Amino acid sequence: MLVINKKLTAQGIALVAQLHSEQSRAYTTLCEQYYHALEKGDIEKAKAVYQQMLEQHQKLFKSWFEMKTGEYQWN
Repeated sequence: MLVINKKLTAQGIALVAQLHSEQSRAYTTLCEQYYHALEKGDIEKAKAVYQQMLEQHQKLFKSWFEMKTGEYQWN
């Protein structure tokens, strides 16, 4: 897999920081949904939400990495 790195401008880093904040809120919402499903005993819903949490966590980590390094990665 080819990964290309590009340096971000200050404006680009600010946009990634905003994206990271939005992704963080989305992840928090998913965590709440997951725990509510567990409390209700709805295991199937909890599994589905957990899968979404994993996907969102990957996005969250990617935006955190880009924000911290100032590099945008895509493949």
